[in-house]
Amino acid sequence: MGGVTRSTRVTKPDCEVCFSADGSRQAAYSRSHEVAVWDLPGQRLVRVWLVPPRDEGARGGPGVNLGRHRVGVASERTVKRWNVDTGEVKNAVKLRPGLGNALAFAGPDKLLLFRQ
Repeated sequence: MGGVTRSTRVTKPDCEVCFSADGSRQAAYSRSHEVAVWDLPGQRLVRVWLVPPRDEGARGGPGVNLGRHRVGVASERTVKRWNVDTGEVKNAVKLRPGLGNALAFAGPDKLLLFRQ
């Protein structure tokens, strides 16, 4: 097992962390409404995005999922998918309010959202 790596850059503590299936990248959502992606073997920050904040009084956290070259984030009213390498938004969908977002990539162009 490798050593412990400290992820830096997000300005408030992380509230959700996930890893790519191959273990080469890590994504973290912070309470400052940022999602950051790190390249773990190279120990470098790849990219940071600002994401929509939750509505005041909303319950349930964001959903974050990371593939090798893509990241998906679901907030209370929006789900977005970005290309990690270019920073380009691949798609964005407006949602009705919901709770308890959980995301999973199900192939190269499919992002599944589970929520209450």
